[in-house]
Amino acid sequence: MCLPARGPPARPRYPYSSLALHVVRPGRLARGPYAPCLTLLLAASPRLPGKILEGGRKGISYMTNSQSTALLVAKTGDRPRVYLACLAAYNNGRLHGAWIAADQGEDHIWAELRKMLKASPEPGAEEWAIHDYAGFESAHIPEYASFEKVCDLAEFIAERGELGAQVYSVFSEDLAQAKNAFDDYAGQFTNVAEFAEQLHDDIGTEIPEPLKYYIDWAALGRDLALSGDIFTIEISFEETHVFWAR
Repeated sequence: MCLPARGPPARPRYPYSSLALHVVRPGRLARGPYAPCLTLLLAASPRLPGKILEGGRKGISYMTNSQSTALLVAKTGDRPRVYLACLAAYNNGRLHGAWIAADQGEDHIWAELRKMLKASPEPGAEEWAIHDYAGFESAHIPEYASFEKVCDLAEFIAERGELGAQVYSVFSEDLAQAKNAFDDYAGQFTNVAEFAEQLHDDIGTEIPEPLKYYIDWAALGRDLALSGDIFTIEISFEETHVFWAR
């Protein structure tokens, strides 16, 4: 039986570049495993924005066509910063925005934001959103977070690193509670068993040497966590941070 003839496939609604602008935000594609291939594919389109954007992964610089358009991000360090996007341009299929340092205060962010909006390809652009961020470890920043919160979080992460970011997540992104948690920081241990044994030694209760080998310190540590006396954060193998719970 012969199959009926089929016509050419329907043309996609968006060209590749327009589709990328609708579904990809700065910083996401450049960190993916297929970044170089996708960047070259999209760079061939004349519809990409003509603005060079910087940020993203350290040591990588993606250049596009003869108009020197950059797809997304390049060259990232550890400094906390946010990518502020012009929504007027974004909603019209263009990428226009700026990476702005988040550790120089609110006034600096507002000043750079005004410059970015003034240079927008869309006249009278006023609306903006945070479309990406870097240097905040694993902490999450919402699209419309206040610049005050962004700057406070940048300072906190600069001081506490990835541990601070995870504590921030534990307390449902309540920065005040995350800061207060470090007042009850018990220390770094290889695991909760080491903490439980150290706690016993600090209390000073003496256990006969032959009986020490029968004590399940890991179970005691788990019981402390399950009872709500402590909470733990494991950053990496044999790096467990213990906090007393309020």
